[in-house]
Amino acid sequence: MTAELKEMADLLVVENFVNSLGDFKGAKVFHVDGGVSTAVYRLNKSGEVFYLRLGSGGENASSEVLAHKLMSERGVKVPQILVWEDENKMIGRSFMITSEIRGGRIDEDKMAKVDTYREAGRQLALINSIPLGKFGWIDRQEKDAGKLEGRCGSWKDFALDMDNFAAMLADLTAVGVWGEGEVAKILKYVDARSDLINCTQGFLAHGDFCPVHIYSEQGRYSGIIDFGDIRVTSQFHDLGHYYTYARKSFYDLLAGYREINDLGENYMEKIKFEALVFGIGKMWWVAKNLPGQLKTRKYVMRVVGEETRI
Repeated sequence: MTAELKEMADLLVVENFVNSLGDFKGAKVFHVDGGVSTAVYRLNKSGEVFYLRLGSGGENASSEVLAHKLMSERGVKVPQILVWEDENKMIGRSFMITSEIRGGRIDEDKMAKVDTYREAGRQLALINSIPLGKFGWIDRQEKDAGKLEGRCGSWKDFALDMDNFAAMLADLTAVGVWGEGEVAKILKYVDARSDLINCTQGFLAHGDFCPVHIYSEQGRYSGIIDFGDIRVTSQFHDLGHYYTYARKSFYDLLAGYREINDLGENYMEKIKFEALVFGIGKMWWVAKNLPGQLKTRKYVMRVVGEETRI
């Protein structure tokens, strides 16, 4: 079966499933590029737009539902979850249907101004102020999850396993990204700063925070979407991710963030360190899963080059 035929078959299954849900019967269903971790469909019914997100790999929906609840209680503008199940028998996986966040990605809104980004920063600070247990990827195996918790005992266990870090660099060297001398510089840089982020408390992180997931409408911030990659980590992780992807608007977003959380001493060094650790991990993932796109990942090289003076 070709990829096109498979997509059509999948869409038919989803349409039948949506029609089985009374409130959404008759909705027109369109596949949306939901990235790597989540399958997403747009539902149009009676002039309203909703989004169906399908889980994968036995992962529950209730963890993400709980994350939305905690964020909403803090005043974060996120989609409202209308219906969900951890394991639906008809489709054999978890799902949730959410309301629409109006507008579109912030970097495509020509009316977006400095304070649009600052408001997004304020909202991110509220997300990153939600304390959770342990560190790492949210454990999403338990049905009807009553808490959000990572799988690692410390930030270093999750983000800075040096043996794993060195192995990723070796893999990237093998495909010609760097030479051995450059890798030595990176390892020296990271080792010298391994105690820079020594947090004992983990916080909720979006995990994929970039302009794609921040929405605004006619210059007004409207919300944040897509929490399929939530994790427990330091308060510098999401900022490091954004710094990697969107340097141009980063400092406006950071200004808003620091109105809520000033981040303490050496915050830029910590953000850049998180950006470097994340960037190399992301580049390794691309090399393994999407090797044809490896040459386009210049954002990682930019972070590595700036922070290690390579």
